[in-house]
Amino acid sequence: MSLKIKKLSTLLSPNLLTSDQIDAVNRLYQHDHTMMIAKMGAGKTVISLTAIVDLLEDEIVDRVLVFAPLKVVRTVWRQEAEKWEHTARVNVVLCEGTPAQREKIVAKCQQQKGIMLVGLDLMQWFFQTYKKTHGFDGLLIDELSKLKAGGKGFKKMRPHLKTFKWRAGLTGTPCSEDFEGLFYQTYALDGGERFGGRRDSYLKKYFTPTDYNEYNWELRPEGAGLITKLLEGLVYTVPDYRHELPELKIASTLVGLPDSAQQVYDQFDKASVLELDGHPVQTAENAAVLSGKLQQLASGALYIDDEFGERLGVEVFHDAKIAACDLLVRGFNEPVIICYWFKHELARLEQAFPDAINLNDEGAQEAWNEGRVNVLLMQPMSASHGIQLQHGGRNMIFFTPIWSNDIVEQTIARVWRQGQKRAVNVREIVALGTVDEVVVERVNGKKRFDDLFHDLI
Repeated sequence: MSLKIKKLSTLLSPNLLTSDQIDAVNRLYQHDHTMMIAKMGAGKTVISLTAIVDLLEDEIVDRVLVFAPLKVVRTVWRQEAEKWEHTARVNVVLCEGTPAQREKIVAKCQQQKGIMLVGLDLMQWFFQTYKKTHGFDGLLIDELSKLKAGGKGFKKMRPHLKTFKWRAGLTGTPCSEDFEGLFYQTYALDGGERFGGRRDSYLKKYFTPTDYNEYNWELRPEGAGLITKLLEGLVYTVPDYRHELPELKIASTLVGLPDSAQQVYDQFDKASVLELDGHPVQTAENAAVLSGKLQQLASGALYIDDEFGERLGVEVFHDAKIAACDLLVRGFNEPVIICYWFKHELARLEQAFPDAINLNDEGAQEAWNEGRVNVLLMQPMSASHGIQLQHGGRNMIFFTPIWSNDIVEQTIARVWRQGQKRAVNVREIVALGTVDEVVVERVNGKKRFDDLFHDLI
């Protein structure tokens, strides 16, 4: 297959694609279903767009449906489509708005060749609305690992999979948490050809239950090898360029809580009931809720709810992490990104760093990359995909450790990516004697699944 080139002087030429990227384009073009694994910054969007353009122009498909996280379709996919000369000539439409507006957009796209971009949050709506016929013969799911738990969107899409002549999925971390999530990701591409149609059968074949109710499963010693063997022919890995990047330095900054805060923390951890001035003000009804509330306490504050679950406000218990964060910012003496998790952390950080800018503010990303921001506040859940921050700095602080290895890696990749010129420094602030230590240990343990997958595939 040759790349089709049309001269449009102000746009990027497809000749700028690397040989590895062109190999990946060929793979997507030549196979009707592919799980393409590419580390952050490898160019998987332009690779996919290029393959889709050739599939459209060679009349292998007529209309391609692309699902991706909303922020990614609004920014990355549209921007990439507009800046390359071979993709700019293709109709690329974003489906958004009210249900009536979306239906009007879909109706228009059904009548013309091209690409329709849809947020993953609308997958359920789309396949529920167009139960009988949807008019698309190509399907691409960006951030395929978002389907690792199945979900309502997947269930609505599942009966329609065979209506697509060409299917592809893009991911950087297919096994960031465990091998269990591979079932739904694989099914979305091969319709159950490799692992069958039932997740419970998949689990029983390659895993061992660790509890009586078969809620938790452990990978069998031979399971990883058997699973990855079956994935041969489906998985294509774009060569990892990260060895060419500057050094990545990740370390923990350990913080001890004040005695008063530690006593409150220990009492809540033991009894699942938090008391203030001798009165119970907060109860954790299960282990998951307790864990989340303990992590809030470790960060310095806690949402207080009434007996009906209505939020009453925020109670601040200590500023140990704020002080540690301030020391880190001063020590870097350079622009720094502070990643917060809870909204009350954002409020306290804004108070501690009055000149800080929130990434959600209009123009914040551009201001950061232009060197006009010293402290950038960022919520990883809303900024771990599709955001490029490598030009504005190289330092990042996680105010609270995050349970998800996938989110951690994606967040770091906002600065540790192609275009970064200096070593990247990442610091996690960990409160000693708290659930923070458990989170860090669990995340480091989960990384082994991703490493094992790439070693075997």
